[in-house]
Amino acid sequence: MSKKRLPIMLLSLLIITFSIFMAGCTVKGGSVGDPATYIVSGYVLLSNGSPAPNTYVQLVTVSGSWTDPSGYYKLTGIPGGTYSLNVYTDCDGNWILSYVGSVDVSGNLILSNIILDSVIGHVQEPDGTPVANAQVTLWSSGTGNAVVDTDSSGIYLFTGMPNGTYTLNIYAPPGSNLTNKQENVIVSGDTNLGTITLQSSILVAPTISPSPGTVIQGQTSALTSTAVSTGTGPYTYQWLEKAPGGSYVDVGLNSASFNFVTSGATATGVWSFMLQVTDSTGAAVNSTAASVTVSAVPTVSIAPGGPLSMDVGQVQAFTATASGGTGTLSYQWYLDGSAVGTNSASYSYTASGTSHSVTCKVTDSASTPVASPASNAVSIKVTSSSSSSSSSSSSSSSSSSTTPKATPTPSPSPYSSPSPSPTVPEFPKEMLGITLVVSMVCAAFVAIMRRKRE
Repeated sequence: MSKKRLPIMLLSLLIITFSIFMAGCTVKGGSVGDPATYIVSGYVLLSNGSPAPNTYVQLVTVSGSWTDPSGYYKLTGIPGGTYSLNVYTDCDGNWILSYVGSVDVSGNLILSNIILDSVIGHVQEPDGTPVANAQVTLWSSGTGNAVVDTDSSGIYLFTGMPNGTYTLNIYAPPGSNLTNKQENVIVSGDTNLGTITLQSSILVAPTISPSPGTVIQGQTSALTSTAVSTGTGPYTYQWLEKAPGGSYVDVGLNSASFNFVTSGATATGVWSFMLQVTDSTGAAVNSTAASVTVSAVPTVSIAPGGPLSMDVGQVQAFTATASGGTGTLSYQWYLDGSAVGTNSASYSYTASGTSHSVTCKVTDSASTPVASPASNAVSIKVTSSSSSSSSSSSSSSSSSSTTPKATPTPSPSPYSSPSPSPTVPEFPKEMLGITLVVSMVCAAFVAIMRRKRE
């Protein structure tokens, strides 16, 4: 090898070595000394399938991007590695961490759709009118405070709320007569919190009702009130009672219910009741009146009153006259304590045996039926027909023994009337047939004997 070619060979070797070094320091998508970077993209959607625009998608500590109107996001320049993927939603200026995931990046990625769960509810007035422009908040120590307003239909919607327990606050629109509402709710995936009613801040009278509305003396009627939720609690209660023809007086305790207990001395007729409610501000309202009708215990009497005397086989009709009780009365007749007859105000008795007793009871048709005491008892003495005949014969004999002897009649004249002509006894009709048969048999016998002789 000549000394002139040696420098050329050394230069070529140096160039090749440098090229190999540069090739080893060059990475895909970068330059000398730079790591490889990739693109991560996808869509964020609501649970109903509609896009979730203006949400913020972040690969923690590396890159972040807003979703466009279609819910699409694109993160560029992402080095390979494992990252936390967070999605934040805007609730009236409050950013809520709505989704947390994990992504392994080793190349360009198109991620599956990220679905954000929703929390929905409805706000209305006591009469069902939607409450628009009410402010609704969901708060928890982990997520902070999310805020939305109800729309014209009273609907509110939160998106991307993580599962957990929240405090739900609903603030009535300014200038309304509605009260605010607070309650604890649990969010698990898509959650429908249903309808929430904001009560009026003006105290509204409750409705009271009795049960039953009609009682018999000695029975009880329970009066109850609908729940009071308007005005400002706590509340105090005062019941008012009015007897028939009287005026209202205070009765009962500080309670939303009252028992009207009657006795035999309670006046019959219509009793009236009201409930007065007072809230903590001093506002007071009276319910409309409710009535309870008090009726007397049913009673019954029967006629004729007796005692009666009857012959065997004779029939006696009895009639019952009842009063008191509630509704339709049913009747039960008794003969010597045993039930007889039908459900009727009358009963027909046919005499038999010796001595008997007839009574009657009535039962009303109240919710708790009440039976009357037994009516007056009618006693019956029954006389047999043979005893009656014997009595008649005895009377006849007694009468003849005390009757004076009749005056003797004169003897008949010695001339008696001539004897009647003797009568021929009538020959029985049955014997005529027998005689005829015997005659025919004899004639036949004689004829046979003559033929034999000939």
